[in-house]
Amino acid sequence: MSSIFPIPRVYRHHLGAVERPPAGRGRRLWVLSRALCRYRVFPRLDDPSPTRRLAALDFQIAEWSPYEATARLVQEEGKRAGVWIWDRSLVNAAILAAGERPDRVTVMPETVMQPRLTQGLRHVRTLDGSEAQWWEDGLMLASRWWRDSPTESDWRQFRRAASIPPDGAAVPGHAETLELLSAPWFTPSSGRGIVARINWRRTYEGVAAAAIVLFGVFVGQSLRDHLDLRHLQRDIAEAEAAAQPLAQERAKARNGLGDIENLRALDALPGQLDLFARMSTVMPQNGPHLTDWNFQHGDLDFTMTSAAPIDAVANVRMLEAVAGFSNVSLIRSNGDRTLKIKLKVAPR
Repeated sequence: MSSIFPIPRVYRHHLGAVERPPAGRGRRLWVLSRALCRYRVFPRLDDPSPTRRLAALDFQIAEWSPYEATARLVQEEGKRAGVWIWDRSLVNAAILAAGERPDRVTVMPETVMQPRLTQGLRHVRTLDGSEAQWWEDGLMLASRWWRDSPTESDWRQFRRAASIPPDGAAVPGHAETLELLSAPWFTPSSGRGIVARINWRRTYEGVAAAAIVLFGVFVGQSLRDHLDLRHLQRDIAEAEAAAQPLAQERAKARNGLGDIENLRALDALPGQLDLFARMSTVMPQNGPHLTDWNFQHGDLDFTMTSAAPIDAVANVRMLEAVAGFSNVSLIRSNGDRTLKIKLKVAPR
């Protein structure tokens, strides 16, 4: 006898290969290797409209994504949003090669199919390699994937880039193996790249059952009851039509107020010239210079390069001494001749 709820057919998409499930008729679930995804956390737009929030997020994803066709999955948590992206064309081609249709397959990064962590640092084995994860309040604030086992230097760079305090968590030993869940641990904020398959047979059966129940309820009603219902529906329609202009005006007023609040929030941050002026007070003269400058929503990222090695510790202390700068972290490269620096800028 077939099950009422068939077991999902889970495809595992590795680097260069796809692990197929046994034959079955459950819904198709495409688990995408962490190696084929990118992950980043963005500030969440303070707007009650999901459409406007995701539209603002799309502008940031477009600047970040290296793919011509990008599929995304968004987890909104508090004032931040965790975003996974992947190459839609590559994944769709693999789905077609597996004999499936992309519009009938649900694609999920493997991280959201693993048990969720609320707080702390962990090292997880993935379909290919392993992933370091830093969690806070149920949101993965930072992630890094390695093909091979990470070294101590790899862990130091990850902790600095993620701004993990030295006493925040001990470095995990071997990567732990987690069993995949039967469903993701959160409801996505985006449907892009995630297509729900509708079981039309069950839908038709449900509609037919509802129709039979409704027929049984109304078949015994009198003609007068039917006319009273029609009058009530007419009164409701007239009341809704009369209230429509007021509802539209209210919606416009709320949208205007939201735009004003967003502009005020942006105006609270210092301008680019102000930041350059602050940097010039601590930058050594005739020495390092700045490249790759990026300032968005209070997050400042830039690169400092020099012909001679740069004193990283001294530069961090100088930047932390600047009014309004905090959470300074850096990554060294090129024999300490290049420093990639990341910090928070406080509102004015």
